[in-house]
Formats: sequence, structure tokens, C-alpha cells
Amino acid sequence: MGKTRLGIVVSVVVVLLVSAIVGMVLYYNRQPYENITFVDVDHLSYSGRYHDNPSLSNWNWTLTLDLKNTGNMNASINNIIIDGKSYTDYSSTTINPSIEKGYNLSALQNVVITIQGTNTSAPPNFQTGKEILVITAMGNNYSYLLGS
Repeated sequence: MGKTRLGIVVSVVVVLLVSAIVGMVLYYNRQPYENITFVDVDHLSYSGRYHDNPSLSNWNWTLTLDLKNTGNMNASINNIIIDGKSYTDYSSTTINPSIEKGYNLSALQNVVITIQGTNTSAPPNFQTGKEILVITAMGNNYSYLLGS
């Protein structure tokens, strides 16, 4: 009779432990999170001329980012950093769609963001190993190294 009780107690303890572990996993998976993934990055065009006087330099460039929010909550993209500088720090730069007031990227959705510089005095450095950061309103930074 003592062995039967011990077996029942062990069985109950095992069931409780398994239930607790399953409950923690389910709770963790319900926590909201954003996660921006770089699907594709392309600097489509990069042309211009250099002049000793930077105001006479004339550069045109395009950077295209295909992004996906693989999280389970919306992400608000509010800045893109190219090689340590905000896209707004480059003169004559446009971005489509605009992220000036934050671009809301729904969970599990994609967006293609195009940044264009026209007649800029200096283009971004698109060399291998340079970093592109997408920054969200939650303060998260999502990084991509060119050439990776």
C-alpha cells in the first residue's frame, strides 16, 4: 500500500511540473514583441561626381529596404541610420513611405522603404561591413551589415 501511495504522489508531482512548464511556455509566447527582419537590402544606384569643393559635388543614390515585422505586435519605425548617420542628415533626401511621424508596420507584414538622395554633396558609404539600423518607437535597433 505504501508503494502505491508513493507512485500516486510522484505521478501528481510530475503532472504538476509538466503543467507548470506548459503554462510558462504559453504565457511567454503570449507576450507582445516586435521583431524587424531585413528581407532584402539593395543600393540600386550610386552615381555622381566628386569635386574638391563639397558644395559642387553631385551625388544621386537609392537605398531600398525590404523589411518584415516577424513579431506579434505592431512596430513603429521612426528612424533609419546609414553608416552612423540618420537618413535625415543627408541633404536632399526623400523616403517613401514616410517615417517622419513613425511608420506603423503591423505584425507579420512587409514594407519596402526607399530612401533617395538627389544632388547630395556626399553619399552614404555603402561599402561591405557598413551598418544600417532600423529604429523603432520602442527604442529597439535592428541591424544589417552591408555585404552580409
